[in-house]
Amino acid sequence: MLGGWCAVILTSAGVLAARHRVRRTPGVRRLSAVLFVAPQSDTVLSPLVGASDLSKQFSRPVRDGELTVGWFKEFMGKKWRHREGNEDLDSTADSMSQDDEIRQLVWSPKA
Repeated sequence: MLGGWCAVILTSAGVLAARHRVRRTPGVRRLSAVLFVAPQSDTVLSPLVGASDLSKQFSRPVRDGELTVGWFKEFMGKKWRHREGNEDLDSTADSMSQDDEIRQLVWSPKA
C-alpha cells in the first residue's frame, strides 16, 4: 500500500494505488508471500517535475514537498500497530478508516 501511494504522488496520479483486502475463509488455510516496495525513507513525496496538472488535486503538504516516505510510512503504520495490539490510538484518530485518513492526507479537500 505504501509503494502504491508513493507512486500516486510521484506520478501525479498517473499510477494509481491498488486497493488490497484479504478475506478470511473459514476452514481454508492461507499461505502468503509478501513483498513491500517503496522509495528510500528520505525521499520527498511530491509530484515529479513535469508532472501533469492533476498535481493541483493534491493537498498542500504534498504539493509543497513537506512529506517524506519515512513519515508517510509511520503515518500509515500507526493503525496497523493498533490493530495488532502494539499501540494505542486516541479516540479521534480511530473514528476514520485508514483508507479515509490517507485520502484526506494526500488529496485536496476540493478534489
